[in-house]
Amino acid sequence: MEPVLHDQDRVQVRRQRKYRVGDILAVRLANGQLVCHRLLGKYFW
Repeated sequence: MEPVLHDQDRVQVRRQRKYRVGDILAVRLANGQLVCHRLLGKYFW
C-alpha cells in the first residue's frame, strides 16, 4: 500500500468540530514534530 502523503508534500490543516473515519489528522508531538495519520476508527472506553 502506497502512502497518500510523501516527504516534502505540503498540506493545509484546519481544526474541525468532528472527525470522520478516513480523515487525515495532523498531530504535534511533545518534541515539536508534526505527524499526519489517517483516522482508521473511533474507539470509546
